[in-house]
Amino acid sequence: MPKDQSNTPLAYFITLTTYGTWLHGDHRGSVDRLWHHTFDTPRIAPNAKLYVCMQEETRYRTVVFNQHQRQIVMKAMQNTCHYYQWHLYAIHVRSNHVHIIVSAKDKPEKVMNQLKAYASRSLNQINPVKQKYWVRHGSTRYIWSESFLFPAMQYVIDQQGERMACYYESWYATA
Repeated sequence: MPKDQSNTPLAYFITLTTYGTWLHGDHRGSVDRLWHHTFDTPRIAPNAKLYVCMQEETRYRTVVFNQHQRQIVMKAMQNTCHYYQWHLYAIHVRSNHVHIIVSAKDKPEKVMNQLKAYASRSLNQINPVKQKYWVRHGSTRYIWSESFLFPAMQYVIDQQGERMACYYESWYATA
């Protein structure tokens, strides 16, 4: 599904993290809204005291999806793409995050927010307890050409460990 060569990306590579699974101070580093969020700049350094403080500040339980929940999230996000007529290249729902490669005329923030909203509504149908499933934002990267699409799909589908709830276009399996 090639796009024109204007300022419109071919697709977005969106990553959504579940609530409470990657806090500031974490050993992997983290980002914030003010200083540590620009691509290729340092993250917030690991800090055990900050991590404990952040754990104490969480209002909801940490969300780790089980197999059934991962399938629900994947189906809800596929339905969202269908509803908005977005082109879904790949999705991989893991226990604590989701990677999605999608082409849309909408801004990536709208795409990300709609995907989270539809998935949350679907999860709420099986979980009547009030729960926050997602962190406030997520990662929205642009894929500008087909030469970057296949490597991004490889990362999403085959470089995350064992496949969990995973969908990808059929041409990927034969490439």
